[in-house]
Amino acid sequence: MHPTWLLSFEEFLKDVGLRPLGKTLDRYPDPNGDYVPNNVRWATPLEQRLNWRPSLRFFGKGVYFEKDRQQWVARLSKKWIGRFDTESEALLARQAAVKEALG
Repeated sequence: MHPTWLLSFEEFLKDVGLRPLGKTLDRYPDPNGDYVPNNVRWATPLEQRLNWRPSLRFFGKGVYFEKDRQQWVARLSKKWIGRFDTESEALLARQAAVKEALG
């Protein structure tokens, strides 16, 4: 949590504003980051569901490590997404492909 927000609710309101109806505070663009001014937004439940860091276990074959190439691979069903140097890059690319597929 942003230290200023811990000390002052008024500072929190100044940075993020009043909560719009039907929305809650979401960590965005980094769902694993801190609650700080440049990483929070008011979001609908759908927006929050789309803004989560998927785990390798959940996606199974959707993201995996190719030992021979020493790279992470991302796929969406039979659609090739690409190869990446880090697991995080592969997961984010797959998440973007899921968002695109959902329209």
